[in-house]
Amino acid sequence: NLEKVWDPFFTTKGFDKGTGIGLSSTKNIIEKIFNGHISINTEVGKGTKFKIRFLLKDIIKKSE
Repeated sequence: NLEKVWDPFFTTKGFDKGTGIGLSSTKNIIEKIFNGHISINTEVGKGTKFKIRFLLKDIIKKSE
C-alpha cells in the first residue's frame, strides 16, 4: 500500500470511516504551495514517520 498512499481517495479504513484525501491534499499543499517535500518511512510493528522539508526562504516569501 505504500506506493498508493499519496493517491487521492486511497484509504485502508472502512467505507464509512474516511475519505482518503488527507495525505494527497497535504502533499499537494506542501509541494505546490510551499515548494517543500514530504516523504514517508514505515516499519511494520513500529509505526510510520513522515518527514516534511521546507526551505526557510520560501516560507518567509509566502508570509510577506
